[in-house]
Amino acid sequence: MPTAHEEKELFKFVTDPIYREKAINRTRKEQDERYWSNVKCAEAEVTQLMQARNSEINRITTGRWENAANGKLWVNRTEGKIRTDEFVASFSSIKGAQINCQQGYKIITTDNSKSKKHVSVGGALVGGALLGPVGAVAGGVGLGKTKTKGQSVTNQIPMCTHLGVSVNIDGFVSEIVLLDREVLQASAYFRQAYSLAQQIVGQLGTLAKVPVPTHYLRPEEEISVKIIDEQIEAKQKQLQAIAANRPTYKLPLMYRTEEQKSMTDGEYLTYLKENDNRRQSELAQNQTFKKQQQAQYKELKRKERRERLAGFKDKSKRASIAVDILFWGASVIMLLLALVGFATDGMEASGMIFLLTAVFVNPLVYKELNKKKASYKRWVCLVILLGGFFLGIMMMPTDEALNNEDVTMPSTNVETSADTNISSNINDDISTQ
Repeated sequence: MPTAHEEKELFKFVTDPIYREKAINRTRKEQDERYWSNVKCAEAEVTQLMQARNSEINRITTGRWENAANGKLWVNRTEGKIRTDEFVASFSSIKGAQINCQQGYKIITTDNSKSKKHVSVGGALVGGALLGPVGAVAGGVGLGKTKTKGQSVTNQIPMCTHLGVSVNIDGFVSEIVLLDREVLQASAYFRQAYSLAQQIVGQLGTLAKVPVPTHYLRPEEEISVKIIDEQIEAKQKQLQAIAANRPTYKLPLMYRTEEQKSMTDGEYLTYLKENDNRRQSELAQNQTFKKQQQAQYKELKRKERRERLAGFKDKSKRASIAVDILFWGASVIMLLLALVGFATDGMEASGMIFLLTAVFVNPLVYKELNKKKASYKRWVCLVILLGGFFLGIMMMPTDEALNNEDVTMPSTNVETSADTNISSNINDDISTQ
């Protein structure tokens, strides 16, 4: 009977691919270590042989170059090439060479005389005018009178400021620089450099006449390199054989049930892998089904939101129509109040306010202003309506003013009738007489 621990291990081995891989790796660890140790040793031997091959090629390549002029000129007679710090060219590319020597002179004056200077006032004035206080001192001394006894000797010593060899390589001139500083021509250093320049010119002239070899072994084709190539090939075959000799593994019996004990390790692992794939497929199907359900649920929610939005839009449209009707009625009422105000004496201001209010709360005016980006909200129309109405009412004349007008108008009529009666009585008296 398997223990509880073995049953737990078996369950994890069968159902968990990651744990199974770890268990297999544990059983294969020692054999894998020996296998990879052999592989790494073979790879290291191949790498060493490759490095030895590169070193041999570099040795052969370097050995073909001989120092012809104190490191300034190198000659490869095997390949028919010359090399300097500036260029590499074949013998046939050399069209000429000449020494480039730039000369100069160094003047040395030997003074054997004795002189005594006296300060000159005029010199001090001139120096002070040109260079300030320091110039005044220098001018006073320099421009003063000098008494000299004896004589001075001036010598010109030949110097070399630059020395090189100009080489014509297929029409392009390059220079091998030998001296780039000032040197006495009488010095041993210059003589050696000039002799080296002559040597370089002579060697280049000789090499220009030497035919360039047409057939020569490349460094990779030398026998020593080929021997290393054969060793590398043998080691690579050995490495392939070692890498192909994979170790064989044996799974512990605790990782199998009675039904799978007759299977080989490969068949058993394949069987477990097929089970893993089947579980993964079922899981993927379940996830796909779940995603489809979620998509259907989201689509249903979107449909409900669209329906609610459509209902809200219908309600908004009906509410907008009702608001338009309300403001149309308010506009008509305010327009009637404006007509009454214009028709009544003293109410012209109220009529103007009612008229403006009727215009601004009118739905047509509101829509036109919205089209011209001078829009305002509906509640502003309500504020305008209420404000215009109350302001128009406040601008109407008061009852006291109306009463005063009513009292004044009858008294005028009384006076007029009295005058009329008096006139008629006078006319009657005259007619009687």
